[in-house]
Amino acid sequence: MRRLDRIEFSRPTAWPALRWLLPIGLLLTLAGYFGAWVWHRTAGLVILGVDLAEYVKFLSEVRAGTIPMWREWFILPAIALSLSLTLVAINRHLTIRWYVAFPLLLISIWAALSVLPPAWTPALLTTPEFIKQTIMIAACLGVVVISPLLRRLPPLLVGWLVVLLQIGTAGGAIWQFMVIKPAIDRVYGATPPLGWGFYLYIAGVFLALLAIIFATVNRNSRHP
Repeated sequence: MRRLDRIEFSRPTAWPALRWLLPIGLLLTLAGYFGAWVWHRTAGLVILGVDLAEYVKFLSEVRAGTIPMWREWFILPAIALSLSLTLVAINRHLTIRWYVAFPLLLISIWAALSVLPPAWTPALLTTPEFIKQTIMIAACLGVVVISPLLRRLPPLLVGWLVVLLQIGTAGGAIWQFMVIKPAIDRVYGATPPLGWGFYLYIAGVFLALLAIIFATVNRNSRHP
């Protein structure tokens, strides 16, 4: 059994779809999240995915309660990406080299901290408005701290967990974005086009899904 484990998991070529396509998909998703979701020729009127959680608070329809909005849907993609990057980077079966894994962990921490509110203070983070995202950030950083205990998780389990996190949070964020998009259009007095970040975000999630499907099918074909 130990020899089988060495053959199956320790070679650099093992799990190529998860080892390469999954991190690439996550990084594309992250780039899309930090990219433009609402495009405008004037740079100051471009809305980034990461800014939506704060932006929607100032829309009159949201403030009046005429459009139900759970703004944490726009925060969860960063949290899911942080958790996902940590799980992928530290997994020993994927044999990701340290010089790749270490930057992925740093990006994971940065992704979690990116949803801190503007001009935050420790007191602000404990207010009812921000306590939920504070807990989410703390959970992401906690997973980084205990990540050595998670190194031996089965790669397919990690892959499916990562993809389900991405699909779940992407679905919620895109749904809320489409709900609020008419209100954004009214602010602009027009219908601004969707930005490149929106499409890149979806493409990254789709690539991660393809990676785990390919890995699962390849695994089953080798072990009928």
